[in-house]
Amino acid sequence: MANEGEYLSMVNDLRDMYDDMKQTLNKEIADYKERINYLEEELRIRPRYTYTTGQFESDRPMGRCAQYTSGFPFLTFYQCRRCNKAHPHAYVCCT
Repeated sequence: MANEGEYLSMVNDLRDMYDDMKQTLNKEIADYKERINYLEEELRIRPRYTYTTGQFESDRPMGRCAQYTSGFPFLTFYQCRRCNKAHPHAYVCCT
């Protein structure tokens, strides 16, 4: 029954490899959890920014993610007669 002995040794080797991988991953997960806890604590300690003007105050809710576009959605350009450059729609040329 040499096949049974080889089978048992292979299964034991696989079990040992699994245990090693599990131990390594558990150690990495513990390190990452410790790092996350440290960063969360640093974030709590950091003072909140206060602005001296109301420039950034808004009644609208904060966005959860940015929405990028390939162009300017409501922006049209016109050729300026004074300086011969392209300006946005509401821009007034001072030259």
